[in-house]
Amino acid sequence: MEVHRLWQKLSLALLLICLAVLALADTLPRKRTITLPLVFDTQLTRQLAHALDVAYGALGIKVNYEQMPGPRALIESNAGRMDGELTRTSTVEESAPNLRRIDVPLSFFIASVIVLKNSGPAPASLDTVSKMPSVGIVRGLNAPEYLTRGWPNITSLAGYGQALTMLQRGRIDVLLAGEEGARDAIKINRLNERDFEFHTLGKFPTFHYLHKSNEALVSQVSAELMKFKGPHASVLDAVRAGAGAK
Repeated sequence: MEVHRLWQKLSLALLLICLAVLALADTLPRKRTITLPLVFDTQLTRQLAHALDVAYGALGIKVNYEQMPGPRALIESNAGRMDGELTRTSTVEESAPNLRRIDVPLSFFIASVIVLKNSGPAPASLDTVSKMPSVGIVRGLNAPEYLTRGWPNITSLAGYGQALTMLQRGRIDVLLAGEEGARDAIKINRLNERDFEFHTLGKFPTFHYLHKSNEALVSQVSAELMKFKGPHASVLDAVRAGAGAK
């Protein structure tokens, strides 16, 4: 009889434990897909998207991408209508306070002054660039937008292709943009790379961001990206070294 009562108590205790575990599971994030804006469809962004697919896949989450212009993307992600940003420099944090940084470098944005070859002395500094008659930037590249805030001589252009064409036609004196994105656009648009000169101004680490509503995922995604990055300086370096290859 005593054994029977003991067994009943034990069964009740096990039942309560199971109910508590189920209740706790209900409070954990169950998100199985997230959607990120895709501002530029380049080799670089495709490689970074691959790394995020691997990192989120390890957590059982699928990543969807929706193409949209850079300024709109930041508005949508900061408002929570997108789940975050694929890759941005930390300069977005001032204008998008609802985004949470995954503090693992995805890549390095090399800010370059691009000029036509033999067009005169190369700008030696950002201060020199600021005094030129017309400076082109690509809309949605937050590092150049941040660096040129308040400049009266800015022409904001829709994409790298348009920006390089405007430079060739003399509509802008210089282009301040990302070196890798510009070189990619030169190939895509079948331009002659020897017509251009690149002068590096600075190097900015880029990061993946999540909206604050996904804050529960930040540490998990960070751990997966850190694992993916391994000994490399950035996640992009790891991708190009063959990490996460299928």
